[in-house]
Amino acid sequence: MNTAAQFNTDNGCYTVKKMSDTLFAVSAGEKVLGFVERAGSVWVASRGRHLSKAVEVAQSPDFDLALHRLEA
Repeated sequence: MNTAAQFNTDNGCYTVKKMSDTLFAVSAGEKVLGFVERAGSVWVASRGRHLSKAVEVAQSPDFDLALHRLEA
């Protein structure tokens, strides 16, 4: 199930890797920025290299907005 997509923003290029139907890992180059996870009707953005230690930084009804909260 691990699939990935590249996103280019004003702040750089990011890779979003699908870990499951509700969980995505976000990285910039080799550095993991965090995770975006579906929780009911919202997407939760958590910053950190490891999911078990990541800290929630945002919630959004829109995946792209949650993703942008992880940008360094």
